[in-house]
Amino acid sequence: MQLDVFHCGIGISAFAKAKLWQHSVQLLHVMPKLNPSPNSICYASAISACQKGEQWQLAMEVFQAQNVASVTPDAVGYVAAITSCEKGALWQEALQCFEQQQRLSPPNAISFNATISACGKASQWQAALQLFAVMPASKLHRDLVSFSATTTACQNSAQWQLAVALWEAMDQSAIAPDTVSCSAYISACGRSGHWRMALQVFGSMLERRIAPNVISYSAAISACEKGAVWPCAVELFHSMADDAVAPNAISCNATLSALEKASEARLQRPRPTGAGDLCELYG
Repeated sequence: MQLDVFHCGIGISAFAKAKLWQHSVQLLHVMPKLNPSPNSICYASAISACQKGEQWQLAMEVFQAQNVASVTPDAVGYVAAITSCEKGALWQEALQCFEQQQRLSPPNAISFNATISACGKASQWQAALQLFAVMPASKLHRDLVSFSATTTACQNSAQWQLAVALWEAMDQSAIAPDTVSCSAYISACGRSGHWRMALQVFGSMLERRIAPNVISYSAAISACEKGAVWPCAVELFHSMADDAVAPNAISCNATLSALEKASEARLQRPRPTGAGDLCELYG
């Protein structure tokens, strides 16, 4: 049986789903020798395979090979390439892919969000904010991922006032927050000295049954440490075990720093019984 583009495409996609990125790329490379030339679907599947295998640079090499072969990427291919750049912290390459897609066809919300996230991880908050701002003009709805990625970009770049403004805009848009957006906002509040607000948001996570992770706890503990609220920092640290959240270096160091700043007399005071009580007490 002679293989055609359809069969090769199925094979590349199957290898991608099985996380066998080497086989996907190899089949893509041998396709011209088997006569059928790869189409945009084949390239998109191979890029996705590299992304799942955390082969970010190889994913971009496949994307560039597609351009050399004069094969126009489809929407799936652009999303796969931009997502690979985002995961691999290749923000400039992500912007290049996004701009290329923009010249050919309107990018979708996934492309916007992935590019915003890539810029945010590289502390390129201006680029992230600009992309966020033009989404409505592209007739795209800004969702939770859009807000979270942009808030994280501002928080990573010490643009805490912008992060707070984004949180308020998200609330006005009636978009329910998740662990990522709450953690970014808590961190922004803590770094700007608003530890009470950080605790209020952490407490609202418990009320809304949004499970805090190690980033949420670390951000809240750091906020308490900067606000010299050592009892709350200690209580939050102990509460991590109740939520089966393993401490990291940030949470440990912030708690130790809070204890070092506290006097021996205050260290002997009885500890409150729950993180929720502390949030109420200090809020």
